[in-house]
Amino acid sequence: MIGKIAVLYGTRGGMGDVGKFVASQAWAKSPELAVNVAALSWAPKEGGGLGFDKGYPDVTYEGGRAELEAAFEGKHVEAIDAAAEDAVDRLRTVVEGCDAVVACLGNREPFMPRWVARGTETAVDACRAAKVPRLVVLNSFGIADESVLRQNETIPRIWRVLLATLLRRARTDLRQQATFLADSCDDLDVLVVKPAGLSPEKAPTRTWKVATPDDNAIDYAVAKSDVATFMLDEALHPTMHATAVTIGGAIA
Repeated sequence: MIGKIAVLYGTRGGMGDVGKFVASQAWAKSPELAVNVAALSWAPKEGGGLGFDKGYPDVTYEGGRAELEAAFEGKHVEAIDAAAEDAVDRLRTVVEGCDAVVACLGNREPFMPRWVARGTETAVDACRAAKVPRLVVLNSFGIADESVLRQNETIPRIWRVLLATLLRRARTDLRQQATFLADSCDDLDVLVVKPAGLSPEKAPTRTWKVATPDDNAIDYAVAKSDVATFMLDEALHPTMHATAVTIGGAIA
């Protein structure tokens, strides 16, 4: 039985917002579940803090941001500079004794620092040092998941163009993260989650769909909170092991 988890989230970007929702949902399960939370940033370019300023969290459906902010009130969150020399040691204290870790690091928006791969390597080093067996990590659709995407549809085509142009550095960063997790983490049970468009406007429905080669019809806009629920469920009640999945909204 899972008794303790850690949630690591990036302070800037929609991917980090997913991690904030994971933390809020995990805290709601206490005291049965012990939860440690760390807010990571690339401090030389992003500054520190917990990611509740400068337009974040980017959640615009009615009541969503206020509810998320309320969930963090009075909670302890460790602020860690992912670029610092002591980042692994500080993260180890966060993940020590945990049965699983959920990591939603960095971002995929334009004109932002790229540290998903480096942050993930730091998180993995901390998990290894603390002997954490399970890691659920956020990546992105369109990164090494061509076999499950409907390649001739408009949104995947547009996304591929963006990744090859405006988001070229983000694509490189996400590919490096995916390669590292696939090739260098055989000692950990890693689930890589590749969400479609993380919509600030979509309220949670507690539904989603994991694309497969045989059934790849997904809604390319999915609520951040729903991706968070999926990741938390997989941390607490694992059903997918040592693999990567593409997730989108459920089509009615």
